[in-house]
Amino acid sequence: MFIQELKKIWKKERILLMLLIVFAFTATFLLPRLRSVTVTHEGEDAFGTRIEITRDWISRYGEEITLQEFEQIKQRYAESLSAGQAVISTEPYFAENQVFTYDDYLAYMQNVLNGADGYSYETFKKMRDLISANTEYSAMYYQEYERLMQNYENSIERKENANEMKLSGRAKETAASILGILQQEKGQGSLLPEEFVFYANRYFVNISVLCMILTLLIAAPVMVNDNGSNIRQGQYSSKTGRKIYRVQYLSMLLSLSAFTAAILIGYFLLWRTTGADDFFHCSIFSFQIMQIPTFAGIEYGKYMDTMILLIFLLINGIGGMVFYLSGTSHNYIEMLMKTLPVIFVGILLSLSLEDALFNENLFFRITGIRGIEFIPVSFIFVAGILMNLRSHHTQYKRQL
Repeated sequence: MFIQELKKIWKKERILLMLLIVFAFTATFLLPRLRSVTVTHEGEDAFGTRIEITRDWISRYGEEITLQEFEQIKQRYAESLSAGQAVISTEPYFAENQVFTYDDYLAYMQNVLNGADGYSYETFKKMRDLISANTEYSAMYYQEYERLMQNYENSIERKENANEMKLSGRAKETAASILGILQQEKGQGSLLPEEFVFYANRYFVNISVLCMILTLLIAAPVMVNDNGSNIRQGQYSSKTGRKIYRVQYLSMLLSLSAFTAAILIGYFLLWRTTGADDFFHCSIFSFQIMQIPTFAGIEYGKYMDTMILLIFLLINGIGGMVFYLSGTSHNYIEMLMKTLPVIFVGILLSLSLEDALFNENLFFRITGIRGIEFIPVSFIFVAGILMNLRSHHTQYKRQL
Protein backbone atom coordinates (compact mmCIF):
# COMPACT_ATOMS: atom_id res chain seq x y z
CA MET A 1 0.00 0.00 0.00
CA PHE A 2 2.86 2.38 0.82
CA ILE A 3 4.53 1.75 -2.56
CA GLN A 4 1.25 2.38 -4.35
CA GLU A 5 0.88 5.74 -2.65
CA LEU A 6 4.43 6.67 -3.64
CA LYS A 7 3.59 5.82 -7.26
CA LYS A 8 0.61 8.19 -7.09
CA ILE A 9 2.97 11.03 -6.18
CA TRP A 10 5.80 10.26 -8.59
CA LYS A 11 4.02 10.10 -11.92
CA LYS A 12 6.09 10.64 -15.05
CA GLU A 13 4.30 13.77 -16.19
CA ARG A 14 4.63 15.32 -12.74
CA ILE A 15 8.34 14.51 -12.58
CA LEU A 16 8.88 16.11 -15.99
CA LEU A 17 7.01 19.24 -14.91
CA MET A 18 9.11 19.49 -11.75
CA LEU A 19 12.34 19.07 -13.70
CA LEU A 20 11.24 21.81 -16.10
CA ILE A 21 10.52 24.17 -13.19
CA VAL A 22 13.89 23.35 -11.58
CA PHE A 23 15.75 23.98 -14.85
CA ALA A 24 14.00 27.29 -15.56
CA PHE A 25 14.35 28.54 -11.97
CA THR A 26 18.03 27.59 -11.81
CA ALA A 27 18.86 29.37 -15.05
CA THR A 28 16.91 32.48 -14.07
CA PHE A 29 17.66 32.96 -10.38
CA LEU A 30 20.42 30.65 -9.14
CA LEU A 31 23.16 30.60 -11.77
CA PRO A 32 23.56 34.41 -11.64
CA ARG A 33 24.21 34.11 -7.89
CA LEU A 34 26.87 31.48 -8.54
CA ARG A 35 28.55 33.45 -11.30
CA SER A 36 28.75 36.54 -9.11
CA VAL A 37 31.11 34.81 -6.65
CA THR A 38 32.89 32.40 -8.99
CA VAL A 39 36.52 33.44 -9.35
CA THR A 40 37.77 32.03 -12.65
CA HIS A 41 40.97 34.07 -12.96
CA GLU A 42 42.19 35.52 -9.68
CA GLY A 43 43.56 39.03 -9.89
CA GLU A 44 41.56 40.15 -12.91
CA ASP A 45 38.80 41.93 -11.02
CA ALA A 46 38.34 43.54 -7.61
CA PHE A 47 36.51 40.61 -6.01
CA GLY A 48 38.88 38.00 -7.43
CA THR A 49 41.90 40.00 -6.31
CA ARG A 50 40.49 40.43 -2.80
CA ILE A 51 39.83 36.69 -2.59
CA GLU A 52 43.41 36.00 -3.72
CA ILE A 53 44.81 38.25 -0.97
CA THR A 54 42.43 36.85 1.65
CA ARG A 55 43.39 33.27 0.87
CA ASP A 56 47.05 34.21 1.14
CA TRP A 57 46.44 35.76 4.57
CA ILE A 58 44.57 32.66 5.76
CA SER A 59 47.46 30.44 4.67
CA ARG A 60 49.90 32.67 6.55
CA TYR A 61 47.98 33.68 9.66
CA GLY A 62 44.86 31.51 9.98
CA GLU A 63 41.22 32.53 9.94
CA GLU A 64 41.69 35.59 12.21
CA ILE A 65 44.26 38.38 12.19
CA THR A 66 45.80 39.59 15.47
CA LEU A 67 47.11 43.12 15.89
CA GLN A 68 50.68 41.81 15.73
CA GLU A 69 49.93 39.94 12.50
CA PHE A 70 48.32 43.06 11.08
CA GLU A 71 51.57 44.93 11.62
CA GLN A 72 53.27 42.21 9.56
CA ILE A 73 50.64 42.66 6.86
CA LYS A 74 51.34 46.39 6.72
CA GLN A 75 55.08 45.72 6.62
CA ARG A 76 54.69 43.28 3.75
CA TYR A 77 52.67 45.90 1.90
CA ALA A 78 55.40 48.48 2.42
CA GLU A 79 58.09 46.03 1.29
CA SER A 80 56.17 45.10 -1.86
CA LEU A 81 56.17 48.76 -2.84
CA SER A 82 59.80 49.49 -1.93
CA ALA A 83 60.90 48.65 -5.45
CA GLY A 84 58.97 51.71 -6.54
CA GLN A 85 61.65 54.03 -5.17
CA ALA A 86 63.42 53.96 -8.51
CA VAL A 87 60.17 54.89 -10.26
CA ILE A 88 59.61 57.77 -7.84
CA SER A 89 63.09 59.08 -8.58
CA THR A 90 62.66 59.03 -12.36
CA GLU A 91 59.00 59.90 -12.98
CA PRO A 92 58.36 63.69 -13.03
CA TYR A 93 54.74 63.22 -11.88
CA PHE A 94 55.89 62.37 -8.35
CA ALA A 95 58.03 65.51 -8.03
CA GLU A 96 55.10 67.60 -9.30
CA ASN A 97 53.14 66.42 -6.25
CA GLN A 98 56.00 66.89 -3.78
CA VAL A 99 56.74 63.18 -3.54
CA PHE A 100 60.50 62.58 -3.75
CA THR A 101 61.01 59.41 -1.69
CA TYR A 102 59.20 56.22 -0.87
CA ASP A 103 58.46 57.60 2.60
CA ASP A 104 56.88 60.66 0.97
CA TYR A 105 54.69 58.33 -1.06
CA LEU A 106 53.57 56.43 2.05
CA ALA A 107 52.85 59.73 3.81
CA TYR A 108 50.80 60.91 0.83
CA MET A 109 48.88 57.62 0.88
CA GLN A 110 48.14 57.97 4.59
CA ASN A 111 46.86 61.51 4.12
CA VAL A 112 44.57 60.31 1.34
CA LEU A 113 43.25 57.48 3.53
CA ASN A 114 42.64 59.95 6.36
CA GLY A 115 40.82 62.36 4.06
CA ALA A 116 43.24 65.24 4.64
CA ASP A 117 42.69 68.42 2.65
CA GLY A 118 44.87 68.97 -0.39
CA TYR A 119 45.46 65.28 -1.05
CA SER A 120 43.73 63.72 -4.04
CA TYR A 121 42.88 60.07 -4.37
CA GLU A 122 43.12 60.34 -8.16
CA THR A 123 46.65 61.69 -7.84
CA PHE A 124 47.57 58.92 -5.44
CA LYS A 125 46.00 56.32 -7.76
CA LYS A 126 48.08 57.54 -10.69
CA MET A 127 51.26 57.37 -8.60
CA ARG A 128 50.36 53.89 -7.41
CA ASP A 129 49.74 52.78 -11.00
CA LEU A 130 53.13 54.08 -12.05
CA ILE A 131 54.77 52.11 -9.25
CA SER A 132 52.79 48.91 -9.84
CA ALA A 133 53.75 48.95 -13.52
CA ASN A 134 57.34 48.34 -12.40
CA THR A 135 56.72 45.92 -9.53
CA GLU A 136 55.47 42.36 -9.12
CA TYR A 137 51.83 43.17 -8.38
CA SER A 138 49.05 44.95 -10.27
CA ALA A 139 47.38 48.23 -9.38
CA MET A 140 44.23 46.23 -8.58
CA TYR A 141 46.22 44.19 -6.07
CA TYR A 142 47.40 47.27 -4.21
CA GLN A 143 43.93 48.79 -4.31
CA GLU A 144 42.29 45.72 -2.74
CA TYR A 145 45.17 45.25 -0.29
CA GLU A 146 44.64 48.81 0.90
CA ARG A 147 40.89 48.27 1.09
CA LEU A 148 41.35 45.19 3.27
CA MET A 149 43.68 47.09 5.60
CA GLN A 150 41.18 49.93 5.91
CA ASN A 151 38.33 47.50 6.60
CA TYR A 152 40.40 45.81 9.30
CA GLU A 153 41.24 49.08 11.05
CA ASN A 154 37.69 50.48 10.78
CA SER A 155 35.72 47.25 11.22
CA ILE A 156 34.12 47.91 14.60
CA GLU A 157 33.42 51.56 13.82
CA ARG A 158 31.72 50.62 10.55
CA LYS A 159 29.54 48.05 12.30
CA GLU A 160 28.60 50.53 15.04
CA ASN A 161 27.67 53.22 12.52
CA ALA A 162 25.59 50.83 10.39
CA ASN A 163 23.78 49.51 13.47
CA GLU A 164 23.08 53.05 14.68
CA MET A 165 21.70 54.15 11.32
CA LYS A 166 19.63 51.10 10.33
CA LEU A 167 18.23 49.75 13.61
CA SER A 168 16.30 51.18 16.51
CA GLY A 169 14.92 50.22 19.90
CA ARG A 170 15.60 46.82 21.36
CA ALA A 171 17.19 45.48 18.17
CA LYS A 172 19.83 48.22 18.14
CA GLU A 173 20.61 47.74 21.83
CA THR A 174 20.87 43.96 21.49
CA ALA A 175 23.12 44.19 18.44
CA ALA A 176 25.36 46.74 20.15
CA SER A 177 25.69 44.44 23.18
CA ILE A 178 26.54 41.46 20.96
CA LEU A 179 29.14 43.53 19.11
CA GLY A 180 30.85 44.43 22.39
CA ILE A 181 31.05 40.76 23.38
CA LEU A 182 32.33 39.69 19.96
CA GLN A 183 34.99 42.40 19.93
CA GLN A 184 36.32 41.20 23.29
CA GLU A 185 36.33 37.56 22.19
CA LYS A 186 37.39 37.84 18.53
CA GLY A 187 38.94 41.27 18.08
CA GLN A 188 38.28 42.62 14.59
CA GLY A 189 36.82 39.33 13.39
CA SER A 190 37.68 36.73 10.79
CA LEU A 191 38.79 37.02 7.16
CA LEU A 192 35.47 35.81 5.71
CA PRO A 193 34.51 37.87 2.61
CA GLU A 194 31.11 39.54 2.77
CA GLU A 195 30.03 38.32 -0.67
CA PHE A 196 30.32 34.64 0.27
CA VAL A 197 27.90 35.15 3.17
CA PHE A 198 25.17 37.31 1.71
CA TYR A 199 25.23 35.93 -1.82
CA ALA A 200 24.95 32.46 -0.27
CA ASN A 201 22.09 33.66 1.90
CA ARG A 202 20.15 35.01 -1.12
CA TYR A 203 21.04 31.87 -3.05
CA PHE A 204 19.44 29.62 -0.43
CA VAL A 205 16.45 31.94 -0.02
CA ASN A 206 15.82 31.52 -3.74
CA ILE A 207 16.17 27.75 -3.38
CA SER A 208 13.59 27.87 -0.60
CA VAL A 209 11.14 29.64 -2.91
CA LEU A 210 11.78 26.97 -5.56
CA CYS A 211 11.10 24.18 -3.06
CA MET A 212 7.94 25.97 -1.92
CA ILE A 213 6.57 25.94 -5.48
CA LEU A 214 7.44 22.26 -5.94
CA THR A 215 5.79 21.42 -2.60
CA LEU A 216 2.40 22.03 -4.18
CA LEU A 217 3.09 19.34 -6.79
CA ILE A 218 4.19 16.77 -4.20
CA ALA A 219 1.85 17.38 -1.27
CA ALA A 220 -1.48 18.26 -2.87
CA PRO A 221 -2.53 16.04 -5.82
CA VAL A 222 -2.99 12.60 -4.23
CA MET A 223 -5.59 13.53 -1.63
CA VAL A 224 -7.67 15.73 -3.92
CA ASN A 225 -7.60 13.05 -6.63
CA ASP A 226 -8.93 10.43 -4.20
CA ASN A 227 -11.65 12.80 -3.02
CA GLY A 228 -12.59 13.70 -6.58
CA SER A 229 -12.82 10.02 -7.51
CA ASN A 230 -15.12 9.32 -4.51
CA ILE A 231 -12.92 6.48 -3.27
CA ARG A 232 -12.34 7.93 0.19
CA GLN A 233 -15.40 6.24 1.73
CA GLY A 234 -14.45 2.94 0.16
CA GLN A 235 -11.00 3.20 1.65
CA TYR A 236 -12.41 3.66 5.15
CA SER A 237 -14.80 0.73 4.86
CA SER A 238 -12.12 -1.76 5.92
CA LYS A 239 -9.74 -2.00 8.84
CA THR A 240 -6.74 -1.73 6.53
CA GLY A 241 -8.30 1.13 4.58
CA ARG A 242 -8.78 3.18 7.73
CA LYS A 243 -5.00 3.45 7.92
CA ILE A 244 -4.82 5.01 4.47
CA TYR A 245 -4.59 8.61 5.67
CA ARG A 246 -1.53 7.78 7.75
CA VAL A 247 0.06 5.87 4.88
CA GLN A 248 -0.61 8.69 2.44
CA TYR A 249 0.73 11.31 4.83
CA LEU A 250 3.90 9.32 5.52
CA SER A 251 4.47 8.69 1.80
CA MET A 252 4.06 12.42 1.13
CA LEU A 253 6.35 13.33 4.03
CA LEU A 254 9.01 10.88 2.89
CA SER A 255 8.77 12.10 -0.71
CA LEU A 256 8.89 15.76 0.24
CA SER A 257 11.72 15.28 2.77
CA ALA A 258 13.84 13.24 0.37
CA PHE A 259 13.21 15.60 -2.53
CA THR A 260 13.94 18.73 -0.46
CA ALA A 261 17.10 17.16 0.97
CA ALA A 262 18.27 16.21 -2.53
CA ILE A 263 17.62 19.74 -3.82
CA LEU A 264 19.40 21.39 -0.90
CA ILE A 265 22.39 19.05 -0.98
CA GLY A 266 22.70 19.32 -4.75
CA TYR A 267 22.66 23.10 -4.76
CA PHE A 268 24.99 23.20 -1.75
CA LEU A 269 27.53 21.11 -3.67
CA LEU A 270 27.07 23.45 -6.63
CA TRP A 271 27.80 26.41 -4.35
CA ARG A 272 31.04 24.80 -3.22
CA THR A 273 32.35 25.03 -6.77
CA THR A 274 32.75 28.78 -6.17
CA GLY A 275 35.60 28.08 -3.76
CA ALA A 276 33.58 29.25 -0.77
CA ASP A 277 34.51 26.14 1.21
CA ASP A 278 38.00 27.60 1.68
CA PHE A 279 36.34 29.87 4.26
CA PHE A 280 34.10 27.32 6.02
CA HIS A 281 36.07 27.58 9.26
CA CYS A 282 35.93 31.39 9.36
CA SER A 283 33.58 33.01 11.85
CA ILE A 284 30.69 34.97 10.34
CA PHE A 285 31.88 37.82 12.58
CA SER A 286 34.28 39.24 10.01
CA PHE A 287 36.04 42.55 9.53
CA GLN A 288 34.89 42.40 5.90
CA ILE A 289 31.19 42.33 6.92
CA MET A 290 29.37 45.39 8.24
CA GLN A 291 26.46 43.44 9.72
CA ILE A 292 26.62 41.99 13.23
CA PRO A 293 25.87 38.27 13.75
CA THR A 294 23.29 37.64 16.45
CA PHE A 295 25.18 34.60 17.75
CA ALA A 296 28.88 34.47 18.59
CA GLY A 297 31.25 31.85 17.29
CA ILE A 298 29.23 30.54 14.33
CA GLU A 299 31.51 29.45 11.51
CA TYR A 300 30.59 29.98 7.89
CA GLY A 301 30.15 26.25 7.29
CA LYS A 302 27.78 26.00 10.27
CA TYR A 303 25.92 29.04 8.97
CA MET A 304 25.30 27.23 5.69
CA ASP A 305 24.10 24.16 7.60
CA THR A 306 21.71 26.36 9.60
CA MET A 307 20.22 27.86 6.44
CA ILE A 308 19.67 24.35 5.04
CA LEU A 309 18.00 23.21 8.28
CA LEU A 310 15.68 26.22 8.40
CA ILE A 311 14.60 25.66 4.80
CA PHE A 312 14.11 21.92 5.33
CA LEU A 313 11.86 22.47 8.35
CA LEU A 314 9.89 25.23 6.64
CA ILE A 315 9.25 23.22 3.48
CA ASN A 316 8.09 20.14 5.39
CA GLY A 317 5.83 22.24 7.62
CA ILE A 318 4.18 23.95 4.65
CA GLY A 319 3.95 20.58 2.91
CA GLY A 320 2.04 19.13 5.89
CA MET A 321 -0.43 22.03 5.80
CA VAL A 322 -0.92 21.70 2.05
CA PHE A 323 -1.51 17.95 2.43
CA TYR A 324 -4.12 18.53 5.13
CA LEU A 325 -5.96 21.18 3.11
CA SER A 326 -5.94 19.07 -0.05
CA GLY A 327 -7.56 16.29 1.99
CA THR A 328 -10.51 18.60 2.65
CA SER A 329 -10.87 19.52 -1.05
CA HIS A 330 -12.95 17.74 -3.68
CA ASN A 331 -11.52 19.29 -6.83
CA TYR A 332 -8.44 21.18 -7.99
CA ILE A 333 -10.09 24.59 -7.92
CA GLU A 334 -11.09 24.16 -4.29
CA MET A 335 -7.67 22.77 -3.46
CA LEU A 336 -5.87 25.71 -5.08
CA MET A 337 -8.08 28.23 -3.31
CA LYS A 338 -7.13 26.66 0.03
CA THR A 339 -3.46 25.90 -0.56
CA LEU A 340 -2.19 28.87 -2.58
CA PRO A 341 -2.52 31.25 0.41
CA VAL A 342 -0.43 28.78 2.46
CA ILE A 343 2.20 28.61 -0.28
CA PHE A 344 2.19 32.42 -0.41
CA VAL A 345 2.78 32.60 3.35
CA GLY A 346 5.56 30.03 2.96
CA ILE A 347 7.23 32.16 0.28
CA LEU A 348 7.01 35.22 2.53
CA LEU A 349 8.66 33.25 5.34
CA SER A 350 11.34 32.13 2.89
CA LEU A 351 12.03 35.75 1.97
CA SER A 352 12.17 36.65 5.67
CA LEU A 353 15.27 34.43 5.95
CA GLU A 354 17.30 37.11 4.17
CA ASP A 355 20.16 38.17 6.46
CA ALA A 356 19.26 35.28 8.79
CA LEU A 357 21.25 35.31 12.06
CA PHE A 358 22.40 38.89 11.41
CA ASN A 359 21.20 42.11 12.97
CA GLU A 360 19.57 43.34 9.75
CA ASN A 361 17.20 40.39 9.44
CA LEU A 362 13.60 41.59 9.21
CA PHE A 363 12.28 39.71 12.25
CA PHE A 364 15.28 40.68 14.39
CA ARG A 365 14.86 44.33 13.44
CA ILE A 366 11.22 44.17 14.55
CA THR A 367 11.66 42.19 17.77
CA GLY A 368 15.31 42.37 18.79
CA ILE A 369 15.10 38.66 19.69
CA ARG A 370 18.18 36.57 18.90
CA GLY A 371 17.34 33.44 16.91
CA ILE A 372 13.89 34.77 16.05
CA GLU A 373 14.18 33.11 12.63
CA PHE A 374 13.69 29.69 14.24
CA ILE A 375 10.37 30.55 15.90
CA PRO A 376 8.02 30.93 12.88
CA VAL A 377 9.77 28.09 11.03
CA SER A 378 9.44 25.72 14.01
CA PHE A 379 5.81 26.75 14.49
CA ILE A 380 4.98 25.96 10.86
CA PHE A 381 6.80 22.62 11.06
CA VAL A 382 5.01 21.49 14.23
CA ALA A 383 1.65 22.82 13.02
CA GLY A 384 1.94 20.80 9.80
CA ILE A 385 2.44 17.59 11.80
CA LEU A 386 -0.28 18.28 14.38
CA MET A 387 -2.90 19.18 11.77
CA ASN A 388 -2.47 15.80 10.08
CA LEU A 389 -2.37 13.84 13.34
CA ARG A 390 -5.65 15.42 14.34
CA SER A 391 -7.20 14.82 10.91
CA HIS A 392 -6.14 11.18 10.92
CA HIS A 393 -7.52 10.65 14.41
CA THR A 394 -10.81 12.36 13.57
CA GLN A 395 -11.39 10.44 10.35
CA TYR A 396 -10.37 7.12 11.88
CA LYS A 397 -12.81 7.53 14.78
CA ARG A 398 -15.60 8.68 12.47
CA GLN A 399 -15.44 5.47 10.46
CA LEU A 400 -15.44 3.04 13.41
